[in-house]
Amino acid sequence: MTAYGVEYLATGHYAVCEHNNGRVSLLRGADSSKDQSYTLYGLTQDQLSHALFPLGRLTKKEVRELAHQHSLPAAETPESQDLCFVPDGDYRNLLSEQIAPRQGPIRDQTGGTIGHHNGLHNFTVGQRCGLGVNSSQALYVIDLDPHDNTVTVGPREALPRHWCLLRDVNWVSLPGPPLGRTVEGEAEVRYRSTLTPASLTMISAATARVHLPENSNTLTPGQSLVLYQGDLVVAGGVIEKAWN
Repeated sequence: MTAYGVEYLATGHYAVCEHNNGRVSLLRGADSSKDQSYTLYGLTQDQLSHALFPLGRLTKKEVRELAHQHSLPAAETPESQDLCFVPDGDYRNLLSEQIAPRQGPIRDQTGGTIGHHNGLHNFTVGQRCGLGVNSSQALYVIDLDPHDNTVTVGPREALPRHWCLLRDVNWVSLPGPPLGRTVEGEAEVRYRSTLTPASLTMISAATARVHLPENSNTLTPGQSLVLYQGDLVVAGGVIEKAWN
């Protein structure tokens, strides 16, 4: 931004920046139903120091009212859902235009093949519908293996994982701790998921091991995990793998 002579950039994210003792803290927005701090964990201290979030301390209702008061067209703009850049909301169609179909096996937890798929991009961990297999019990996607091009399914109780490896870890509001030191907090493992107690331990400069002893969520490789302490965004990274 400064390269173009711009000192600050204002966005419509529902999040809050606070300047304290030479650092910038990123916090949840006041409207818990619209909070977007999870999506901003990758911002650096330098970027946060030039960022403004004027909606952060307002609710969506208050923003609508202000827009009406100032006769702004956005006052009646419908809210975007899911991926706003996908017109029909079906990301699978978008991916299918870019990725050639590649068949592979659908396996149960014993390794037995119970069906076949036309591409891993059609599945996500935790998915129940559209698996394309017949079973007397409800099955969920519990693992995707891009190396073997395999979808593994199992019962709901097989979904929770209590350990994961994070890559590209960014310390947002607090300085990064020394390697081997553990930081406690609560983790959001996907946007607007239920918070779960978590402890994060740095094992290299940008890699961390996370323990979630009470986790009831699905830990999906490729999703982001963000560590909070109250409303404070502490750190975040991308889930590389998960296990029990």
